[in-house]
Amino acid sequence: MQICKELAAAGIEQFELFDPGRIDRQAMAHHFRGWKDFGRYKTAIAQEIILSFNRAANIATYVFNFDENLVEFKQACQHADIIVCATEDNTSRVKVNSVALLLGKTTIFVRMLRSQVGGEIFRVRADNTNAPCFGCLLCTGRFFQDAEEGMLETQKSGFQYELAPVISYST
Repeated sequence: MQICKELAAAGIEQFELFDPGRIDRQAMAHHFRGWKDFGRYKTAIAQEIILSFNRAANIATYVFNFDENLVEFKQACQHADIIVCATEDNTSRVKVNSVALLLGKTTIFVRMLRSQVGGEIFRVRADNTNAPCFGCLLCTGRFFQDAEEGMLETQKSGFQYELAPVISYST
């Protein structure tokens, strides 16, 4: 939600928001708008936040798992200047990375660690610079070595992290 707020305040006007989730008890720990949003779709809340900072914004919301609808996700991202991936699940992040590379889109990957004491943010440039992509970083094993975050354990058990929004936007 904070990402949407900052992008809207910076004057970004075109948003495509993907998130099947609703605000639940777990999300309340870091949701800054309080209990009034409990049970609501995250995309609807993000849309309100964006419009409160930029009334000229044009917003499309999708309440499905983008990784189960990659064709529609790819179509929605074709005109984006940049993709912001805020999902915590590495499988979903790899799929966003694949679509971004296919479309030649720069992507910002961001997530909070499960204990919410820190996070990760990095940019993947989908140009001809041979810069590493998300898949390259994932193959190094770096993202599976945060044992205190429970990532090793959850990967073995097949647990899926809750999806957070994926945002594509253009100016």
